[in-house]
Amino acid sequence: MKARDSDDEYLVMVLRQRREQELEDEIQAHLDLAVRDRVEQGESPRTADLAVRREFGNRTLVEQVTREMGAGACSTRCGRTFGTPSA
Repeated sequence: MKARDSDDEYLVMVLRQRREQELEDEIQAHLDLAVRDRVEQGESPRTADLAVRREFGNRTLVEQVTREMGAGACSTRCGRTFGTPSA
């Protein structure tokens, strides 16, 4: 493996980790805001947290679908940029 390939792989790994962290942070911020709203409406923090998580659903599934949507958007943009036909 060439040094350049190794550098590219490292960069891809770092960018992937950053995107993952940003996604996790965004979901957590959404959940926190929803809990805060419910608490302001009179629910206890524990009840609000449980209700928000129940309403939000499967966090892992949401993260996976969001990743897939992002990958699809990227391949569409990349296809246009590099002249490859997009789906």
